[in-house]
Amino acid sequence: MKDDNCCQWPEKVELFGIRLSCTDYHSALRAIIESAKCCKSFVVDFISVDPLVQAVRSAELAGVINSFECACPDGHPVRMAMNHLCKTRLADRVYGPDLMTMVIREAAAEQIPVYFYGCTERTLDLLKSRLLAQFPVLRIAGMYAPPFRELTDSEYAQVSSMILSSGARIVFVGLGAPKQSFFAQRMRERTPVGFLCVGAAFDFLAGTKRKAPVWMQKNSLEWFFRLCQEPRRLAYRYTVRNIQFICLYLSSLVRKIFRESLGRKAYVVGKRG
Repeated sequence: MKDDNCCQWPEKVELFGIRLSCTDYHSALRAIIESAKCCKSFVVDFISVDPLVQAVRSAELAGVINSFECACPDGHPVRMAMNHLCKTRLADRVYGPDLMTMVIREAAAEQIPVYFYGCTERTLDLLKSRLLAQFPVLRIAGMYAPPFRELTDSEYAQVSSMILSSGARIVFVGLGAPKQSFFAQRMRERTPVGFLCVGAAFDFLAGTKRKAPVWMQKNSLEWFFRLCQEPRRLAYRYTVRNIQFICLYLSSLVRKIFRESLGRKAYVVGKRG
């Protein structure tokens, strides 16, 4: 195993009590590839409005996400909230499916074996065909479509053994939030590899689901596009959770303005004194 100092992960700021990474695509990609080449264990998660609100309401999930090496601002609303409330200067979000494609491209070039965990066998088959057509030298160490339930302890041990014996250095996890976050946290204790929690990226890259048009993504309307595709499954997520996020943002903004106002008043009084 190589020196633990071979990789520098992006710094973090705290938004609503959740520690998020001040990063862009380049910085996140570099940290992931360097860590994989150094045989280091790590977890990268992608935080949009939905998992952020869930983490705020769950101390357990918050602790899990806060323990990860990198928690990328996956959604534009999250990025903008970080800029306004935490004084970051992020020009763009770090979208899971896009970073996943970049990591795969670099992994192919560096001959780093990758593993895909999640979704269905059909989706994984389509994903494999598309990726090998695009990246013929990509080393796919393995793929596994798990049962749609919580794994038993013995199953966790079996999955860990499969990943380790495959020789994979990066594992893409497509289980959806927050399930994939808990899975990655539990697996990292058993399996010293890198985990990327990429959500619906398997479906997007396999072609089983459509991504929102670029103009909708840039205008924070991706949620509406996905809601129209799967209204019954996503209605609660994209209505209630969006409202909860707005409330969190506005309350934090009011507190920030109030603190800054008190600070200015104290400064003025101090100068007069």
